[in-house]
Amino acid sequence: SMYCILARRHGAPRVRHAAAHTLYVMLAVPLLPIVMTFPLAVLLNSARRMQALLRSVYFVPYVTSGIAVFFAWQYILQPDGAVNALLGSVGLGSLAQPQGWLGNPHTALPTMIVVTVWGAVPVAMLMYLTGLQSIDRSVMEAAQLDGAGWWRTHLSVVWPLVRPITAI
Repeated sequence: SMYCILARRHGAPRVRHAAAHTLYVMLAVPLLPIVMTFPLAVLLNSARRMQALLRSVYFVPYVTSGIAVFFAWQYILQPDGAVNALLGSVGLGSLAQPQGWLGNPHTALPTMIVVTVWGAVPVAMLMYLTGLQSIDRSVMEAAQLDGAGWWRTHLSVVWPLVRPITAI
């Protein structure tokens, strides 16, 4: 009984804090890949010349072994890792994290979100590219003949056609 009162009094802020962090992750991880990959997929779909090279670059996270990804991120995020070294070399050493990016409570959550989004981008890119390539060219031409510019075509025609892919 006394334990329950103390647990409620001292545990509630921790539960709220954990719930807020969970909410941040639940919003950021699905939304960031959409915001990042749809415009990139549109550009990649229109860049015929370098399409194979760009596709290979975007699928590196998906085809890379999990243990290799672990070691790469460990190297990048540790106290003497690539991010801190890069910040120091461009004169932003004051932003470097002496305990590493996952060791600081203020940077651990955003860093974890970045790593998770990085892993989700290839799948979203593949799905959007597939959706974009399945759109009938006559629909795009009809929108352009009706006077729609590039932005209007992609916002009013392409985006609604790939919305089921976004839902997936």
